[in-house]
Amino acid sequence: MSIHNEKPIDLPEPNPDKSPELIPPNPPEILPEQPAPEMNPSTPTPEFEPVPAPNVETEFPTEMPPDHF
Repeated sequence: MSIHNEKPIDLPEPNPDKSPELIPPNPPEILPEQPAPEMNPSTPTPEFEPVPAPNVETEFPTEMPPDHF
């Protein structure tokens, strides 16, 4: 009886495999939507660079040198 139950479980596996295949193509479609708005507006690009750049440069050299030295 155990073997009989195991066989039916193997068959349903191949079925769900086809379902996930259709799901992956969907997420990629949403991804391209995000990069599009970033490339269109020229404000988010310069604002993002100067913010993380000065913050990381000041925090790293200030906290790293004193801690290491």
